[in-house]
Amino acid sequence: MENQPIHRGYKAILSTGPEIPLDPHEVSVVMRAANQGAIVKVRSGVINPSFLVSIVEDTKRRKDFVEENKYPGYEDRLAQGMKPLKDIFSENPVIKQLQ
Repeated sequence: MENQPIHRGYKAILSTGPEIPLDPHEVSVVMRAANQGAIVKVRSGVINPSFLVSIVEDTKRRKDFVEENKYPGYEDRLAQGMKPLKDIFSENPVIKQLQ
C-alpha cells in the first residue's frame, strides 16, 4: 500500500512553522502517535506531537501534480495518481546505523 499511487496528499502543520507533507497512510500513524504523545517518523520528517496544530489536505501538491501532467494522454496519468513521497531517511547512513 505504501508504494501505490495516491490521489490525495496531506500535510501536518506545526506551530513551529514548517509543514510536513504526508501520504494518506501516514495520517493515521501521525494521529495515533499524537494521541499517545509520541514522536513519529514519517517519510518527510519527524513530528513532535507537542507542536502539531493540524493535518490538512495538501491542495498545492495535487495542483502541482495536475499541472505537471497536462499533455496529450494526461487523463490516464491523473487517474493513476501521484507517486508516494520519498523516504528522506532511507538513504541516510547515520540513520541506517541507528536502526
